[in-house]
Amino acid sequence: MNVLLIGSGGREHALAWALAKSHELGTLYAAPGNAGIAEVATLVELDAADHEAVVAFCREKRIGLVVVGPEAPLVAGLVDDLDAAHIPAFGPTREAARLEGSKRFTKELCDRASIPTARYRVFDKADPARLYARVMGAPIVVKADGLAAGKGVVVAATVDEAIAAIDACFEGEFGEAGAEVVIEQCLVGEEASFFALTDGTTVVPLATAQDHKRVGEGDTGPNTGGMGAYSPATVMTPKLIARTMAEIVEPTVRTLAEMGCPYKGVLYAGLMITAEGPKLIEYNVRFGDPECQVLMMRLNGDLLGLLKAAAAGRLGSAKVDWTDDVALTVVMAAKGYPGAYEKGTEIRNVEAASAMPGVEVFHAGTKREDGKLLANGGRVLNVTALGPTVADAQARAYEAVDAIEWLEGFCRRDIGWRAMSDDTEVEETISAAAIEAAIAEMAAASAAQTPEPARIAASAPAMSAVVAALAGAGDQADAAEELDEIVDTDIDEAPAELAEVATEPEIELEPIEDAGAAEEVELVADPDVLGGALEDALSDIDFDLDLDDMDDEESGDEGDEEPVAADPVLEDIFANEMDLDLGLDDGEADADTGDSEGAAGEADEDTLEGTLQSAVEAAFALDDFADETEDDDGEADGKKD
Repeated sequence: MNVLLIGSGGREHALAWALAKSHELGTLYAAPGNAGIAEVATLVELDAADHEAVVAFCREKRIGLVVVGPEAPLVAGLVDDLDAAHIPAFGPTREAARLEGSKRFTKELCDRASIPTARYRVFDKADPARLYARVMGAPIVVKADGLAAGKGVVVAATVDEAIAAIDACFEGEFGEAGAEVVIEQCLVGEEASFFALTDGTTVVPLATAQDHKRVGEGDTGPNTGGMGAYSPATVMTPKLIARTMAEIVEPTVRTLAEMGCPYKGVLYAGLMITAEGPKLIEYNVRFGDPECQVLMMRLNGDLLGLLKAAAAGRLGSAKVDWTDDVALTVVMAAKGYPGAYEKGTEIRNVEAASAMPGVEVFHAGTKREDGKLLANGGRVLNVTALGPTVADAQARAYEAVDAIEWLEGFCRRDIGWRAMSDDTEVEETISAAAIEAAIAEMAAASAAQTPEPARIAASAPAMSAVVAALAGAGDQADAAEELDEIVDTDIDEAPAELAEVATEPEIELEPIEDAGAAEEVELVADPDVLGGALEDALSDIDFDLDLDDMDDEESGDEGDEEPVAADPVLEDIFANEMDLDLGLDDGEADADTGDSEGAAGEADEDTLEGTLQSAVEAAFALDDFADETEDDDGEADGKKD
C-alpha cells in the first residue's frame, strides 16, 4: 500500500519512522517533509492547502491511505475532500475537527455531554471580556477561539496579563482565530496527555504522556510548542485512565456521533489531574508534538494497520501493544525560541547520536543544503531514548544531546523532572502533590473571596486534609507538621500559601449536595440587592437582562413543551448550596446623619467583592440564558427556570 503523509515536523518524522516498519507499506510519500523524513520517505512538493492537487497526486500514485499530521489541514476540510474522492484518509472531517478548531465548540460539547472541564464564558467583544476578567480575578485563562499556532492561550497570573491577552485577540494579533475569546477558570493540578484511537464508534485507548510546555527549567518562562515529553505519565494511574475514558473520551465520541459528525482519527485529550479527578483542558485532533515521538518509540506492532482500521471503521478487533520501557524526548531548539531565532545554522554529529543504543533523533525543523544539515525552524531536533525507568531514559537522551554539535541551539536539562521527583505512587492515598494543589486552590479561592473554598473543601479529600491541618495548627510550621502526617513523603516546609490561608477566619466543611440537572432554580439572594450590584458593575454594558421578571413560579407547563434546562452557572449562583448573603449588619442609623458603623445596608469590602464576582458571573449566565430562550420574533418565551 502506498501512503501519503502530510506534514513536516518532529511528529511527522516519528510517524514516518513507525510507518516505514510496516510490511504492508509500498512507497511512503511525505509532503513536504524534512531532512529526517527524507531518510525513510520520498519527499514531494505538494501544498496541503491545495486540496485538488492533493487528490490528483493520490490518484496518480495510487495512494491507499493519507495520514494527515498537523491540525490545520484537518480543520480546513482536507479529509472531507479526500472522502468525496473515495481516497481513504486518517483524521477527522472538518465538522469533527472543530474540537481543536474552536474552543467554544469544545466547551459547549462538554456542557452537552457533562464532561468535567473548567468553568468558562465566551465573548465576542472586548469590553465585557475585560470586565469579566477584572471581576473574576487571577489566575485566569484567556484563549483565542480558533487556531493560533500554539500562541493563542495565555495562563494569566495577573489581571493585567489577562487584559493584555484579551486585547491581543480583539486587536487582530491572531486574525480570525481571535474573533471570539474563551475565558475560563484556571485549574490546579498536574497536567497529562491522553491519546485514543476511534473509528467513530469504537474507542481504543492508546497511551499517556506528559510534556513540558514552558521554555525554562522547572516549567518556567513562556509557553512553547513543547520542550520535551515522556511516556507513560506516572500521574495517570489505571484508575485515572479508566475515568478519563468513561467521563471524557467516550462521551465525546458518542456526542459527536449524535451531532452527525462522527469522529475518526486520534483524540488527544489535554488533561488536568485535579483533587477531584481528571478534567479536560482542551482537545487536539492529531497526535501531540513532541508526545507522538515518545509514543512511537514505545509502540510495538503495525502502526499502518491501526491507522487503516480507524479510517475504515474497523477498530473493533484492533490490538495495541506497548513496551514497558519509558520513552523520553528532549527538544533541541534554536536560541531565542519561542521568540526570534536564527535559521540556517549548521548542526553536526546527529548520526553519531542516532547510533547510540535505544536512541532515535527525530527531525522537526531541518533541511539539507550542500551536504550540510541546517536548522530551519524554532524547534529543530527531538532526541528520544528508551530506558527501563524515567531516569535511565533521561540519562540516555541527554548523553545523545551532548554528542550533537550545535552552538546555536539549546535545550532544557530537566525533562521528566516531575516523574523523577515522585517519591510516592499516586494511587488511592493523598499525595503531597494533591495536598499542594489543594492548598493552592484554596489560596486562590480565598483571595477571590468567593464561596468556592467551602465547595472545594467539602468535595476533595486532599482539601479536607488541608483544612483539618489548618484547624489544629498554631502557625505555618505546625501546619507543615500536620500535613506531613497525612502524606507518605516529607513536607519539609509548608507552601507559602499556608501563611495566608491559615488566617482565614471561617472555612466550613459542611457537606454540599449536588443540585443535579434542576429544571428550576431558586433565587437565594435578594433580587433588589443583587440587581443593585449588577447595575453598579455593568452600567456600561447593554445586557438583555431584567431581574425584576424573575420569580420562583414553575414554568414550562403549557402544552407538551419541555422546560428549558437551567444553565450550570445559574445553578451554581442561585441554587441553595451557594448563599449570596451580603452579610449586612443590623444596626441603628444615627438620627442626624443616617450614618452608623455596621448600619444596615453596609457590607464589608471583602464580602461585597465576593458577591459582586458572583453577581457578574450570574449576569453573563443570565444573558446567555435569555439569548437561548428567545423565540423567532426575538421576544423571550417566558420559560426561564
